Amino acid sequence: ATGAATAITAQGPMLLNESWATATPDTTNIWDSSVGGTGALTREVVAPYTVARMNCPAASDVVYLAGRRRVFNPGAASPTTNMYQQLVLEFEALLGTLANIDNAQLKLGLASGGGVQRAGNDIIGFVLASDALNTITDNGGTEEINVVASPPTLTVMNHYAIVVRNGAVDFWVNRVLVKTHVTNITNIPLAADFRVSAEAATGATKVEIGSCRMFLLDSTTPYIP
Repeated sequence: ATGAATAITAQGPMLLNESWATATPDTTNIWDSSVGGTGALTREVVAPYTVARMNCPAASDVVYLAGRRRVFNPGAASPTTNMYQQLVLEFEALLGTLANIDNAQLKLGLASGGGVQRAGNDIIGFVLASDALNTITDNGGTEEINVVASPPTLTVMNHYAIVVRNGAVDFWVNRVLVKTHVTNITNIPLAADFRVSAEAATGATKVEIGSCRMFLLDSTTPYIP
């Protein structure tokens, strides 16, 4: 993993490029993390993927994984004079038993850092509502939330992408554009931010995060994964 500004072809700096190469997720330099109850954060090889497993084996367990580096966000108020015009987060993710996931806690996407709950302010990402995949933008507590029509099977590995640009956020699943938000887009600095918790009345669940990268673009042409 790297937090350094490594150039990618004809685009802006690579801010995060995580393939879980170390024995455990690097929570000293790259990520902040926390576990509650019997929750655990581990690196696992589940061929062909190497993943960070956010494991919640019992009721009320919670695990979060949040990038240490908050970065420039084009957001809602970005003028055309800014050098960078888009922020892109791409990641692979597999969800465990959906009925056991606390919908009020799960968030896969971007936030100010520190494992912000789905109900928190100033987030952008994928969440669950009634165990269905939704997209969310939240600006200071005011939300736009939309269900994803024809979602993939969430309990297998899928590719997700979030593209934040001036006045809009594009959400992609398996390289298909599933939703664009044009309201309630925060413009605060953001970090990659993932959180899962098991419901108090149920039991085991998990989220596995595969490869993850985040980078900036100087083009105003919407990025296509």
